[in-house]
Amino acid sequence: MQLTEDSLCDVLTDLGAARKDKALAEEAIAACQEALVIFRDRKMDDLTAGSEKNLAEAQALLADLN
Repeated sequence: MQLTEDSLCDVLTDLGAARKDKALAEEAIAACQEALVIFRDRKMDDLTAGSEKNLAEAQALLADLN
C-alpha cells in the first residue's frame, strides 16, 4: 500500500502542476505523508529518501499555487 501512496503522490503532483490545481497538490502531500509513515516505521531508507523528495516537490507546488 505504501508504494501505491508514494506513486500516487508523484502522479498527483505532476497532474496538479499541469492543471494548476491546489486540491491535487494537497492530495499529493497527504499521500506522501502516509507513505513516509510506513517507510520510516519499517526503516526503508531508500524509499524514504525518494518519498521525501516527492513530498518536497508537492509542497513546493502547493506553495507556488498559493
